[in-house]
Amino acid sequence: MVHLKASLRPALLAVLFSAALGPAAAATIYGSVSENQQPAANRPIELLCPGQKAVPATTDARGSYRFTVGTVGGCTVRVGTAEAPVILSVNPAQYNFELRSVNGRLVLVQR
Repeated sequence: MVHLKASLRPALLAVLFSAALGPAAAATIYGSVSENQQPAANRPIELLCPGQKAVPATTDARGSYRFTVGTVGGCTVRVGTAEAPVILSVNPAQYNFELRSVNGRLVLVQR
């Protein structure tokens, strides 16, 4: 039987417990945002998932974005005041959006 110092036991238990749970699931979504048939370049974009802090990013010159987070499930992509639902899974998913003005309100529509 192996005897460990009392000070090492909590650390060993933490390592064994985290290994038993397995690695955290990572999810990636990517795509582009356009507005008026042009790339929505250099626009702030956020990923909002329940119980998590908002993840900010900025579209590039082509309107492209990418988020990789340690959660899966239903989330929301927000550009300005416009939002659209997305589903994150362990398989990367592409979501392309169009910013449109509807009745004076900005909306995010999946293309």
